[in-house]
Amino acid sequence: MGECEDCDEGCSSCSTTHANCLTCDNQHYLHLNSCVDECPGDMYPNSDRECTDCPAECTSCATDIFCYSCDPLYYFVKNTCKLVCITGYYPEDGVPGYKFCRDCPSTCLECTDVETCTQCKDGTYMHTQLVDPGPPVKNIISCQVECKPFTFGNDLT
Repeated sequence: MGECEDCDEGCSSCSTTHANCLTCDNQHYLHLNSCVDECPGDMYPNSDRECTDCPAECTSCATDIFCYSCDPLYYFVKNTCKLVCITGYYPEDGVPGYKFCRDCPSTCLECTDVETCTQCKDGTYMHTQLVDPGPPVKNIISCQVECKPFTFGNDLT
């Protein structure tokens, strides 16, 4: 005649041994048939309270669509990891091993950096300003709502 044994702490149900958890209580998450206080860093708790792998491009995440950090090959943008920046963002290499997509200025549709618009939003005009604080000479290309004095808006470009 068999005996009933308690499952390990945190297990709501177990099978074959006390340590082979099938489900966990509301304070724990199922990971490799054990109930843990929190999922490992490269995993997240799903709605069934099971630890699930983050997407391959994420090194840590809250869900399958919300990343906290990215694999070094990917850019971090709006809590996702992308191989290239999406429209309205430009790539910026941050701390070694981390790449980010930063917001273009609000009047730019596309840009290569914060000072260089490559396409303006409707209703704005591209404006080039020469900045000469010393070598190297630099152009700032921005999108303006109005043209500067003695210029006109060319809607053909």
